[in-house]
Amino acid sequence: MVAAVVLSFVILVALSTPIVFALGLSGMLGLVLGNFSLQKLPSALVAGSQSWVLLAVPTFVFAGALMERCGMSYAPVNLARGLVGWVRGGLGMSVVLAEYFFSGISGSTIADVSAIGSMLTPPMLRAGYRPEHAASLVASATAMGILVPPAIFMIVLGQIMDTSVVAIFLGGFIPAAVTAACLMVVIFVQAHRLGWPKDDLPTWAGLGVAFRASLVPLVVPVVIVLGFFFGVFTATEAGALVAAYAVAAAVLYYRNVTLREMWTSFSRAAPASCAEAAAPATMATTLEERGAGCST
Repeated sequence: MVAAVVLSFVILVALSTPIVFALGLSGMLGLVLGNFSLQKLPSALVAGSQSWVLLAVPTFVFAGALMERCGMSYAPVNLARGLVGWVRGGLGMSVVLAEYFFSGISGSTIADVSAIGSMLTPPMLRAGYRPEHAASLVASATAMGILVPPAIFMIVLGQIMDTSVVAIFLGGFIPAAVTAACLMVVIFVQAHRLGWPKDDLPTWAGLGVAFRASLVPLVVPVVIVLGFFFGVFTATEAGALVAAYAVAAAVLYYRNVTLREMWTSFSRAAPASCAEAAAPATMATTLEERGAGCST
């Protein structure tokens, strides 16, 4: 039964089926093959998505989309390039460092890939990186980003495993930093082997400008971590706070987003939020049905 579920999931993903539907269909196949009761499946599926914790998903997705639209993600990227861009392979390292910064701000992998990939892939190609190398750098960096709080992955994991999301958030920084350091070591070795270029050595004035510009976005992870550590707010309230901060920064500081564009960011974030929330609902339903079937 397990082999059939895994095989069906792999086939559906290979056919470009969205992950949420691949999880749902393969999970239902496992329930059918295991002769588990399907009577409670519809109500359990709805109940799995009605969670206070999952309310954080649409707020983080919207905040990430709005931050990308108003240009808030440019500042961490420029700071990362200034810090490590002068090293051999520094442009590739800046992808990892910028992802560490921006993932702690947006919480959305979709926003990370869109923002980091669109800003750093063209410079890498112009600098002589092969397209497959540039794509693999962005993919590996964003995969590391799911360990940086407040990642949506952690919210989903806490919902499925019935674990404190705040505890998962606070435990993610060090593993993410270790993973980022390992990626940067690999990039450094590959850069010398393949002859990747390096940026010019930045000036202290340039670093100061990049740092001051990054204060607006980088205040988000600091506030979130302190709020979690002292128990000021929950993960759901943190999502609302990040979304409100993104709106305030876009309207009052950057002043480059209209209400129509803000609504567009919201409408684009809605389908992604549904997909993010449906996955844990499907998995929770599958686990619940299997547990009910085993107890009978």
